[in-house]
Amino acid sequence: MKSFNHYITEVLDKPLKWNEFTKRPTERQAEFNVGDFGYVIRVMIPKNAPNMMKTIGVEFTLGSEGGVSKGQGQKHDILKTGNAGAVFATVIDYIKHVVKDEKVERILFSGKEQSRRSLYNAILKRMKKMGIIKRFENNGDSFDAYTEKAK
Repeated sequence: MKSFNHYITEVLDKPLKWNEFTKRPTERQAEFNVGDFGYVIRVMIPKNAPNMMKTIGVEFTLGSEGGVSKGQGQKHDILKTGNAGAVFATVIDYIKHVVKDEKVERILFSGKEQSRRSLYNAILKRMKKMGIIKRFENNGDSFDAYTEKAK
């Protein structure tokens, strides 16, 4: 019989197929579906000065339910769909793809709601365990994650 931790690890190691529909120098976006729910992952890529770390900002939202668009104000609803494991795994997989493709050194997450901050904390712990990031800092309403150790 599998332990609960083994089950959770197994779920988080099975991302769903995502479709990247925006790939610009300043932004990348992908979408994926879990049952009746559609999710959107958005990565913002600011233009960095030559001596600065290559940084991205990440957010993801519930984009649609039952084929009906939810708009941009539904960020908090992702926790109410019952699909957290699949969502986590897929968001992590897409971030991993972008980090490698863009040679990212720093990832920023930001959220005002406690539930959103808890979600990011869980995702970052998993990314660290997987070796995608080396460390991260909790700054209250935001998190900074680093793909390399501090120099």
